[in-house]
Amino acid sequence: LSLGLAASLVFPAPCRKDVEKVIKLIPSAETISKNAGDNYFASKGYIVESDFINNIKGCNPLAVFAAFDAVAGGKGGAVEPDTFDTKVGQWKGAGGIEQFAEDLQKSATVRLGSYAFLLFLLLLISDLLLETGMNAFMG
Repeated sequence: LSLGLAASLVFPAPCRKDVEKVIKLIPSAETISKNAGDNYFASKGYIVESDFINNIKGCNPLAVFAAFDAVAGGKGGAVEPDTFDTKVGQWKGAGGIEQFAEDLQKSATVRLGSYAFLLFLLLLISDLLLETGMNAFMG
C-alpha cells in the first residue's frame, strides 16, 4: 500500500492485503449502530471507534485503526453515519484502495496540522511566561 508523506509519518504502512480484508469486512453504519455500546455519541447514532473495532474481527489491528482514522478524517472518535457509509462505499467501489490511501493521507495531514498548531501554542505560551518572568525579575 503506497501512502503519502504525512500518512507515512503517522502510520507504519499497513499491508495491502490487510487493508483489503478490513474494507471487505466493514459493515454498514446501520449494522454497527445496532451493535453499539453505551457511548453517548453511539446513542445519538454516530459510529464510534470502539464499536467499529468490535465489529471487525480477525484483522490486523493497525489496518482496522487506519481504516477508522481514514473514515473519521483524523477528527476524533465518532463519525456521522452518512459520512461513514459514503466513504466506505467509495472504498468498496472501483479504485477503492487508492481512495482509502488518499483518505488516510488527508486524515494524517489533519492530525499533523493539529500537533503543529499545539506545538506553536505551547511555544508561544512558554515565550510569554519566560518574558513575564524576566520582566518581573529585572523590574
